[in-house]
Amino acid sequence: KKAVTVREAEHEVKKAEELGKAVAEAAKALMDDEKLTQLSSEEIRAASEATIKAEQAATNHLTETRKYITARQIEAKGREASSELSSELIKYEARLRVVSTEIGKYKKVSASVDSRLKAKKSVEDCNSKVKAVEQKFEKLTELADAIDHPKEDPEAKDEAKDGEAKDGEAKDGETKDAETKDGDGEEKISKNRKLTSKEKVQKALKEAEA
Repeated sequence: KKAVTVREAEHEVKKAEELGKAVAEAAKALMDDEKLTQLSSEEIRAASEATIKAEQAATNHLTETRKYITARQIEAKGREASSELSSELIKYEARLRVVSTEIGKYKKVSASVDSRLKAKKSVEDCNSKVKAVEQKFEKLTELADAIDHPKEDPEAKDEAKDGEAKDGEAKDGETKDAETKDGDGEEKISKNRKLTSKEKVQKALKEAEA
């Protein structure tokens, strides 16, 4: 009877220890804050759920094993060699306490996941806003550069060449008038181009303020 009791108790305690290791493995990703920041919110939540599931299985088995050992201790009282059996059962109880302590540690880590997820989400939101502002600033810089260094309009340049060819065939007085008109035309084109660029900047500023 004693040998059977010891063998059964040993089997149940070993199983409790294995389940405790399963909890530790499931909670591994949640224990290290540095590794935690590298995981997505979905991965963190999945790890948390796996930890809770493993912890529940380990806790249930731990409870049943404690009941079994307590019952065997009660049966052992008054029997022959009960002192030796009780001593073995006490050792098993000590091993179960170690498992229980470890499970409790991982349970606390799992319980803190929601608050850690909120903190992670806040950081991600801030990073997204900073990135959006940087993109808008880059766009404004490009527009400002376009105003300071406007590109020549190929069509306007071709028209100016055609006008110069025709003006070359005209009289000196007409040539001067044509050059004056061409100058006015180029000035208007430049103004229109600058106006368009300014409108783009104003639009971009409104987007940045939004």
